[in-house]
Amino acid sequence: MTALWALFRRELSLAFGRGASVGLGLVFYLCLVILFPFGVGPNINQLSLISPAIIWAGPLLSILLGVEKLFQPDMDDGSLDLYRLSAQPLEMIIFTKAAAFWTAAALPLIAVSPLFAMMLGMEGAVIMGCLLGLFIGSPALVFFGTLCAALTVKLKRSGVLIVVLAVPFLVPVLIFGVTASRGFASATDPVAAPLYILAALSIFSAILCSFAGARILK
Repeated sequence: MTALWALFRRELSLAFGRGASVGLGLVFYLCLVILFPFGVGPNINQLSLISPAIIWAGPLLSILLGVEKLFQPDMDDGSLDLYRLSAQPLEMIIFTKAAAFWTAAALPLIAVSPLFAMMLGMEGAVIMGCLLGLFIGSPALVFFGTLCAALTVKLKRSGVLIVVLAVPFLVPVLIFGVTASRGFASATDPVAAPLYILAALSIFSAILCSFAGARILK
């Protein structure tokens, strides 16, 4: 556990030390929130209807922008070979790297989501639904992106390919996340069921992608 904790701290240090990927994700998210209403027009009712999807699509795409760098530097400097030879299971190493990436890249996006939601005119209940849904469902976004990053680790500039590969996995997360967000504003729409499904997807993706990613990297 000490070695995994050291790896977690190292990944956090590298992520915040570089700063580019974290900052790029936040800027991309902000641009999406600012520009999208111009395409919708002045209809505030229409904007409020689709704003939960915007709040979810921003972190989704921002995470996919940064996940390309999860294994590529390790491949270039030889650290990936050391991970394979390490006494620690490769599955736990992948899980630790993904957890560090979630902490460095996803948590800042979740933290600013309420502010961006208010910019889109969302109500307090819907904002709370988006925040809770993102916190529960964002690990699934990260772990599915981690699996796609492992699949493309030997390819240079694989960002677009990662997005193409990850979209089929991430569509269910997006659907249930938006459903949970809208459920907080309606007395008839379900709330608990989508959140349970998001939690199940996060747990399932953490297990599947850690083991599948280890098999791929070996």
